[in-house]
This record gives sequence, C-alpha cells and structure tokens, in this order.
Amino acid sequence: MAKVLIVDDDPITRAVLSKGIGNMGHETIQASNGLEAVQIASRESRIDIVLMDVVMPIMDGIEATRQIRSLEIPAVIMVLTSDDSNDTIRKAVHAGADDYLNKPVNQGQLSTRLDLALKASGFYRYRNKFASQMESLSDVSVKDGSSMERMVEKNESLLSDLLGTLNLVAKMRDNQTYEHTARVGWLSGLLAKHMGEPGDEVVAIGLAAPLHDLGKIGVPDSILLKPDKLTDREWEVMKEHTVYGWKLLNRFSSGVLKTAATIALSHHERWDGKGYPRGLKGDEIALEGRIVTVADCFDVIVTPRPYKKSRPISWGFDEIASLSGKQFCPKTVEAFLDMRQEIEPRYRANYEGKEEDTIEPERER
Repeated sequence: MAKVLIVDDDPITRAVLSKGIGNMGHETIQASNGLEAVQIASRESRIDIVLMDVVMPIMDGIEATRQIRSLEIPAVIMVLTSDDSNDTIRKAVHAGADDYLNKPVNQGQLSTRLDLALKASGFYRYRNKFASQMESLSDVSVKDGSSMERMVEKNESLLSDLLGTLNLVAKMRDNQTYEHTARVGWLSGLLAKHMGEPGDEVVAIGLAAPLHDLGKIGVPDSILLKPDKLTDREWEVMKEHTVYGWKLLNRFSSGVLKTAATIALSHHERWDGKGYPRGLKGDEIALEGRIVTVADCFDVIVTPRPYKKSRPISWGFDEIASLSGKQFCPKTVEAFLDMRQEIEPRYRANYEGKEEDTIEPERER
C-alpha cells in the first residue's frame, strides 16, 4: 500500500481522486495548494507518491515540486495538468517531476501509473540515501582538504563501491538498462585499449562508461519506458539525460567520475556535428565520448529494447562501418572493426537464436 499526497485547489477533484485511490487500496493525504503540500511533505515520515496540480493559488505546482525536491524527499511526483504544452511539461521535469497526467484524470490510467510509480518508489528511496551519502563524502573532502583521489588512496575500495552503487541505481530503475551499461563498459575499455590509450585511461574509461546513461534517472518513466516512438516534446525531454548525467557526476573530484561526467555529456554527439546536447563536431568531441558512442550504439542495435527488436550482430558491424565519418569518429570505427573477433563471441553467447529479420524504426535518433 502506498501513501499518496493529493495536491489540488479544487476540493471536488481532491475528493474524487482520494476516493478512487482509496478504492485501489492506498492511503491518501490532501493539500489545497503547493505551500501546504511542502509543509505536509516535510513533516510526514513517508510519502511514496505525490499527485501535484500545476495551477494553484499561494504556490503553484512547479514551485512546490522544486521545494519538495530540495528537501530531498524520495517521493515519485506526478503533475496533473490540463495544459500539456512543451513549456509546461519541461518546467515540471526541470523542477523534479517524474511523470504527468492530463486532467481530467482517467481512473484506469491513474491506476496503471500508480502501479508503475510504486515499482519505482524503492529506487527513489535508494537514490535519496545514496545522494545523502555522497554529500557527506563531499563535505569530508572539503573539510579535511583532501580530494576524492586522496580518499581513494586511503581506501582503495571506495571508488569501486561508489561505481557499484551507481550501477545498482541504474539496475533498480531498469534491469535491461543495467545489463546494457555493463556491456558498454566492457566494450569501451576494450576499444580504448585497442586504440593505444594509456593503462590508467583504459581503466578509467572502462569504469566510467557504464554510467553514460545515469542521467536517465531524471527522465519520467512514461517517456523512458514508452514502447512507441517518442513525440517531439518527449524527445526533447529525453535528450536532457545527457545534461542530468553531467550535473550528477561532475560535482566530484575523482578522475574516474570526471571521465564519467564527460562521457555522460558527450556520448550522443556526432562526428558530423548533428548530435546533442552541444552539437560538437569532429575532434571537438572528447575521445572518451567518441569511444562510448560507438560501443553504446552497437549494443543498442544488436539487442532488444522496449521500443525495438534486435538486429543481427553482423548487421550491427556493417551499420557502425557505414556511419564512419558521419555519426562516428573514423579512427574509433577502424579500431572497433579490428576487434570483431573479440566482440562477436560475447554477443553470440547471449543472443544466439534471438536475432530478428525485421526491425521497427529506431527510437534514439
């Protein structure tokens, strides 16, 4: 059973939602505006889900969402709005909302979305705990004048534990994503080594690459797990995951986490300058970003996703080759193709007999 905070200035809407959610077996609390919602959230020991109206007196839902997030309350926040314009949804997402529902709310859709939110609630509590721990580590680093590198020297398992925890966060959100990131880490390290990078850089890229999509924890499940093609508005929200990841990882002084931040920000840039978020071109793109984008795209091509079937492994190599000088760095592609005999057996072991002759359109443009 979840504890759901319903925030709406219309008492009839609150009553209808409360009754419906109560019939689903959940406990409800009500607030008539954003300020009251923030006050309730700050004093309640546990709130799993917040249904937040956008347009309200005293404090609107966007500001209330922002303040609840600043309090580090690990609740799934779904905004309720009759205005589903790009601007409104973007503001809600940037404030910290996880999902949205159009008003008037359909009870059947609400039930499904609450079930999805409940599945994610454990992830949110874990993420909140992890963020608090990392704040503590940062404070210690500042107070005693040591850097994360110095701390790692004193405790060699610290960085390993940290990276393992970040990967666990990804796994709790989506196990398929976790498996994808693990393969991308292996493949990126292999590629960096083949390109002649120094040993410490190879290790750093191999450890950092699995965190390339960490920013997707800031993307609503309704978009991240959507089985259909994304709308233009949803795609704009999805692209923000590169910036979210950079902001999460760039706060720390560890060399590996700095590498991870660079990868998170740059792994959707293209050699021809048509990528995002900054539209970098050629050598303007960091080498680690160029490496991970090849590894990431190959894995996406040859493995199934909620929105696409898998393609044959041989087709994946051909596709990477065909995009050399367009999407991918030519030298990186050359190194990747040279490693085909090392790469192919791992994928065949996992996906033998699962390749598809046909495929739906790729979502990640």
